[in-house]
Amino acid sequence: MVTLAGTPARQLPPLVSGSRGWGLGHLLELHASSHSLLQRGVDEHGHVFRIAMPAGKTAVVLLGEHVRPARDRHTFFGNSFSTQAAYPFFTKMFAPDFFSLGSPEEYVKQKGLIQPTLVTHDQVGAYLDIMNDEVIRFVDNLGDEGEFELTDEMGGLVLRIAARCFLGETFAAEMPQNFFALMRDFSELISPLPKWLPTLKGVKGMSAGKQMKRTIAAIIESRRANPLAEPDFVQILATQPYPDGSPVPIHVLVNLVLLLLWAGHETTTGHSAFAILSILLRKEVLAKARAEVDEVFSGRDTLDQAAVARLSYLDACIHETERVHPIAPLIARNTTSDIEIGDFLIPADTIVFTSPGIQHKLPSVFPDRPDEFDPERFLNQHTRAGRRELIGFGAGRHHCLGMHFAKLETSIVLAHLHRRLDMQVSTGEPRPIQRTTSQWPESPCRIAYRKRDLPALP
Repeated sequence: MVTLAGTPARQLPPLVSGSRGWGLGHLLELHASSHSLLQRGVDEHGHVFRIAMPAGKTAVVLLGEHVRPARDRHTFFGNSFSTQAAYPFFTKMFAPDFFSLGSPEEYVKQKGLIQPTLVTHDQVGAYLDIMNDEVIRFVDNLGDEGEFELTDEMGGLVLRIAARCFLGETFAAEMPQNFFALMRDFSELISPLPKWLPTLKGVKGMSAGKQMKRTIAAIIESRRANPLAEPDFVQILATQPYPDGSPVPIHVLVNLVLLLLWAGHETTTGHSAFAILSILLRKEVLAKARAEVDEVFSGRDTLDQAAVARLSYLDACIHETERVHPIAPLIARNTTSDIEIGDFLIPADTIVFTSPGIQHKLPSVFPDRPDEFDPERFLNQHTRAGRRELIGFGAGRHHCLGMHFAKLETSIVLAHLHRRLDMQVSTGEPRPIQRTTSQWPESPCRIAYRKRDLPALP
């Protein structure tokens, strides 16, 4: 038994009120409004409590000091907690042996295929070229003034960037018109509802996944048969073996590419949209962001790595957006052994949740006005340490591999939009969509814009 504190554990954590009948417990509320359910748990019991699940089972919720993203095996992101059984819907979306669903050895092998390719200096330079080009093209295609639906346009832009970066120029140029819709349907497979409970959204999600997997498989086979003179991401991935020299099965490669496309699309669309809204709705923040962007763009029309590094205030806005509007409503783990937390026992093989949206606003985690949007908290040397408390992209050994890619992309999108456009929110401040998938601003969410007159480049 693993012990987190010296006090012997004698009981299970307390149960939140409001459990329904019919053997479903809190499941329907978890699916419809997880934030409200977990906030009620905090109000009633503090940072450790249980919620009722179907068939008499319960799940545990941990917050506060138990979710600090330190390298401590006894916290939520430590080695005493696993992702292997925490996301059962991933077996429907991908495969039972895929990534963290497989054995620890298989997870390390698959992670080793994509991690080096995502972070190489050469690839980052190529990604920046694509990001700059796509955002410039997006603005060029707008009229001199008008309106656009924020999440629709950000979703399409992010997907085009991901397609070019991870599937190559040919696919991006010929991407089916319904690819964005397929991705949205695929995302609906994220659900705590049991697999035996069929839903129309679930059927559409499975169909969308099959269509996208067929498309990706054809691209990988084509790259293997006809490699490019200058290999891109998908070709490097398609042609490299496992470290032991054995070939990588095609279904593993297909699922890895789909994971990158899906995860990047889900997180970056919502994160970019909320960052745009958070800046536009605050005049002082907008003025500071605009001034910095104009200074960094002086004498240039694209951004390289050195220029992005100078966008310190915009970077603080992006981190503060992650804190106030994290895209993941829940993060799940399961216990690998009995664990004691204070006076409470969490048995082995228990699903454990945490909520970035609640964790980031706890006074014990961010004591200085946690409910306010304030990028300044991430600027000075003392408060920069607060970045280590952010869990919007996970933490520990299972943090999001595409986190740096997503934040780089968000920086490029925000910088170009604020340089080229005067914008305002024409539909008021939207609320996050309450669902178990990624949280985007609720539609309609329209942005009114007018193109700015820019000085001629020397």
